[in-house]
Amino acid sequence: MAIKLSSFPLLRHYDKLIAIGVLIFLLISLFYLTHVGAARKQAESQYTRQLESLKPTAAPLAAIEMAEFDDAVRLVRSPLQLDTAETQKAGFLTPERRVVCVIQACKKPIPYAAEVCPFCGGKQPIPPDMDVGLDTDRDGIPDKEEIRLGLNPLDPADAKGDLDGDGFSNLEEFLAGTDPKDPKSHPALVNLLRVKELRGKRLPLIFSGVNKMPDGKLQLVFNQTAPIPRTFWIREGERIGDSDYVAEQVEIKFEDRDNPRMPGLKMRVDVSRVTLLRQSDKKKIVLQINERDKNTDIEAVIVLPLDQTEYTVIENSTLKVREETYRVLTIDADTTTVIIESQATGQQKVVRKLDS
Repeated sequence: MAIKLSSFPLLRHYDKLIAIGVLIFLLISLFYLTHVGAARKQAESQYTRQLESLKPTAAPLAAIEMAEFDDAVRLVRSPLQLDTAETQKAGFLTPERRVVCVIQACKKPIPYAAEVCPFCGGKQPIPPDMDVGLDTDRDGIPDKEEIRLGLNPLDPADAKGDLDGDGFSNLEEFLAGTDPKDPKSHPALVNLLRVKELRGKRLPLIFSGVNKMPDGKLQLVFNQTAPIPRTFWIREGERIGDSDYVAEQVEIKFEDRDNPRMPGLKMRVDVSRVTLLRQSDKKKIVLQINERDKNTDIEAVIVLPLDQTEYTVIENSTLKVREETYRVLTIDADTTTVIIESQATGQQKVVRKLDS
């Protein structure tokens, strides 16, 4: 027996009913999830607010006062102390000898050799041992002089210092009797000179040939290398161009020597030489034919460290330092020293190597 769908209207729309039911279910689920999510987010926010309310509120911190700390550090570095037998043994906390001010109203601890109290200004008696040039740190400057200059009688390093910045150490000025605090009062600047380097002074001439002229006289050929390359043809006894040299005498000579390219065979080599006379100081120099970079003198480069001025000198030349003129007596390559002599006083000075 067949059943007609027309007899059951719901069966004809079964698919649609299923789809509608599923859609309603999805809408209900979406609503639920949205509601639950909002509730959870609200709960989390409330929990966070509760945690924040549990944090203690900190009052603003006051600025740290460093005065007491600075005072403590200062006392550690330079503690106040009285003059006792123990103070003779300088230790970590005893860098300076001190005594009590003789002024009854003051009675504060002051430096051992102070002539005036730094607190009340009262005059103090001079310790007996200060009258014999006591030099506690043994730096060459007596304690009394160091105190006058504001130096530390227990620090030997301040003898190498330079209070006025004139290039001379405090000890050098004390020994010279000048004022270490006055840049215009200092020993002679020549005492600061130092030898920076020694080097050979090259002859800017090459003796390149000699020819016999029809009249029997010799013609010499010289090549000038500096300052401008040039060639000169001169006779014996004549000046070489505008240089300071005169070709005084020529010796023509040949030698038979082994041929480096053909062993066993000899070759004739020109070994002629000429004697040059330097007119400025009458120094004679023998120059071989084709000899290059002939060193004629030892040059000394002298520097004044005060302003880094450099002077290049040779023996018998002059050196002018500010207003003083000196003559260079000798240049010693072995010790790297130069001996100069003042033209005004005749006093000699040894200029030593830089940093020596």
